[in-house]
Parts: sequence; C-alpha cells; structure tokens
Amino acid sequence: MPAALLPSRWPLARRSRWSRALAAGRLRPVHLGDMGHTGPAGYLDPEPRGADGRSHLDVTAAAMLAIIERSAALRPGEAGRAPSP
Repeated sequence: MPAALLPSRWPLARRSRWSRALAAGRLRPVHLGDMGHTGPAGYLDPEPRGADGRSHLDVTAAAMLAIIERSAALRPGEAGRAPSP
C-alpha cells in the first residue's frame, strides 16, 4: 500500500507513532527485490523465482527469520517470555 494512503506515514504527521519510531531508528525498510505487495508475484507467492532461484515466499521467510534472530540476539534471556502489554 502506498504511503500516500496512510496519513500516519505522511511527513507532516511528525507526532504519529510511525514517524516517531522512524525518527528514533526503530524502523528500518527491508527491500526484498522486485516483488508486488499482494497477490500474484507478491512477497508471499511461492511460484515466482528470483535471480537466485528462490521463490518470493522463501525470500520473505528468510528475511523475517533474520529479523527475528537479530531481535532475539539483542534481548538475551527473554526467549520464551510473553511480550509485555
């Protein structure tokens, strides 16, 4: 979905949660290659293949796993704990 359709992501919405998280460095864009957002050729589509032969779904799953592992490594001792509300 284009950011233009999401008012909380507009540059003028500096006090939105999105803008504050972005400014604080808690958000980082992850570019997965030439994929659509949803539907055929989207990032969860198992059929299309990238240059390395992996499906869009495989590329997306690998990127998500890397983010989760990186986050877990930054928070030792919290594995298995329920998130705080």
